[in-house]
Amino acid sequence: MPRFLIASNAITQPIPVWRLGQLECCVKVSRRRRTIGFKVQRGLITLQVPYGLAEDILIAMVLERAEWLATKQAEQLAVAKPPQRKLESGALWPLRGKQLELVLKTSRHHQIMPTATQLIMTVTSRQASKACQWRLLENWYKTEALALAQAKVAYWQQAMGADLNKCPSLIQVRRFRSQWGSCSSNGELKFNWPLVMAPEYVFDYVVVHEMCHLRFMHHGRQFWQMVSDYCPDYAEAKQWLKLHGHSLLIKPDLP
Repeated sequence: MPRFLIASNAITQPIPVWRLGQLECCVKVSRRRRTIGFKVQRGLITLQVPYGLAEDILIAMVLERAEWLATKQAEQLAVAKPPQRKLESGALWPLRGKQLELVLKTSRHHQIMPTATQLIMTVTSRQASKACQWRLLENWYKTEALALAQAKVAYWQQAMGADLNKCPSLIQVRRFRSQWGSCSSNGELKFNWPLVMAPEYVFDYVVVHEMCHLRFMHHGRQFWQMVSDYCPDYAEAKQWLKLHGHSLLIKPDLP
């Protein structure tokens, strides 16, 4: 295992802002690392380096990847920020690809009911705060997402039949930061609950994608062929998520 000599220009402490030409990076130092790691997330370039690495080695390695780092950073910075949705009557909230007009009402009982064009949210006098209303709406979306996920998994499990090596052992919804679904080796399927806001063909693609992992726990040729067999328009769904996925990551406009 290679070791780095501690030179005069050795990096032994993290550097919050490290610049090389037009690139601005954050340098993290680890005694466990033996190689340099490159990560670009939400437009921030992070360099993970071994303790004691000579800075001239880091400069040379970053220069080799400068074009890729700059391109990746620009792509991420170009993505629109999640919309600030209003918790007030007249605001538009998505459900299964449709934009529904939010209608806020006050009554003795709490209820959220979607119609063809509206999302009617009835709250009690004790639920007047926007923070409380957001929790109610978020929980309702999660319930809708779980019900849809269960229905979709049941449908595709029957459609795929013998092509699956195992049956789903668990279906859950949760909030992921950078993925739309996951499948564990023991068959646990988890989906990002904001997917319930996307068009249903997009939801179908994510379900099919994760269920194909019940047979192939990789993203190789056989896996993508199986995805294509059951979801011929998967490329369109992937493109929709790439272009519009950020709009599903709601940031409520709270006072």
